[in-house]
Amino acid sequence: MGLLTGKCSAETTFGADDVCRSWNLHEGDRAVMLNAWRRRGVLTTGGRTLAQGALGWLWARSGAPIPITGFKTVAQVEENAGALQFGPLMTEQMRQIEAITRT
Repeated sequence: MGLLTGKCSAETTFGADDVCRSWNLHEGDRAVMLNAWRRRGVLTTGGRTLAQGALGWLWARSGAPIPITGFKTVAQVEENAGALQFGPLMTEQMRQIEAITRT
C-alpha cells in the first residue's frame, strides 16, 4: 500500500474512503516500519527499484510465489515484472532490515 516503496509517509493525506486513513504513521509499529524504510539502501541493493525491493521483501518474508501488486501504468507493470529477475531478498538483506526495524 505504498509504505514499503515510500509512496506513503507521515505527511501523506488519505481520502475519506482510503483504508490507509486509519494508519497512525507517527507512533507504533507503522512508525517503526516507516523509519526503517527511510533507509532504503537495503531494498535497492543490486539495482532493484524500491518497488522491486518491496516485492523481494514480500517473497522472502512470506514465501508467496507471486504477490498481487497494484499498478496504474504500463511502466509500473514492467517495473513489478522486473522484480522476477532479482527474486526474494537474501537472508543477509532480511537481517539488515530486521536490525533497522528494531532501532
